[in-house]
Amino acid sequence: MSRAIPAALQTHLNGAVLTLARCYKITRTDGTVFGFTSNNVDVVFGGVTYEAAAAVDDSAVRNQTGSGIDNMDVVGLLQSSRITDADLLAGRYDGATVEVFLVNYKQNPVTDRAVLLTGTIGEITVEDGQYKAEFRPLSQRLKQQVVELTSPLCRASDFGDSRCASGGTIGGQALSFYQRTGKSVASVASSIQFTVGSVADATDFFTYGKVQFTSGANNGIAREIKSHTLSGGAAVLVLQEPFPFTVAVNDVVTLTAGCDRKHTTCNTKFSNIANFRGEPYIPGTGQAMKRGRK
Repeated sequence: MSRAIPAALQTHLNGAVLTLARCYKITRTDGTVFGFTSNNVDVVFGGVTYEAAAAVDDSAVRNQTGSGIDNMDVVGLLQSSRITDADLLAGRYDGATVEVFLVNYKQNPVTDRAVLLTGTIGEITVEDGQYKAEFRPLSQRLKQQVVELTSPLCRASDFGDSRCASGGTIGGQALSFYQRTGKSVASVASSIQFTVGSVADATDFFTYGKVQFTSGANNGIAREIKSHTLSGGAAVLVLQEPFPFTVAVNDVVTLTAGCDRKHTTCNTKFSNIANFRGEPYIPGTGQAMKRGRK
């Protein structure tokens, strides 16, 4: 995004008295847009109202030339009704797009801005009613791996995605064949273990799969299954990490089969070896470094 400064704003910056406000536009992955400003009154720009958030405090913005990474941390109390603990814990801000820019809040209407940073929200931590959001600029992508490396395990991003499925099917079966929908939580042992009733699939069928709630406090949120055990016609699930909100009996879930990304699993469990995205027979470094016989 261009950082050119409009002429009117540049004239203001050259003046002796500055009336500048920093604005933050957050666009979540679900398309929801939020605006906040460091000003003590709301600022309207581009059809978005930037809410005055006196509790918002950001670290110094560091810009670098070349391949250096811009960064910034934003800290603020959860005072706005539009940013809640529930949304943060549910991961609804993960990967959200962020634009940080300056405006002259005395301009009427506000039509000019100077862009400081653009990027996405990284790690979010919450402590004692405060959140700290890590800002990851677009330039950080230059530091990431952009090509695939060989691997003995399948590199499909997710079970049933476009690389795993062929023509919308997995081994000739639709994804729904490997899902169990409309199942209810029968009992809850802890924040990471509960039982789903009326699920008679064999032990480990859902290990490394997903459980997604379709009702209750965790509606729409999914977690990876660490282990699955068949017990009395029900599925006992242990999760990799807990759901953000309390799991209650009779909450409804959808279970999706799990894949450990191994060659044999793809072949025997899903009959989907044609779409396996790994190279299990390429010798590893251990084989390459093995010494020959005397």
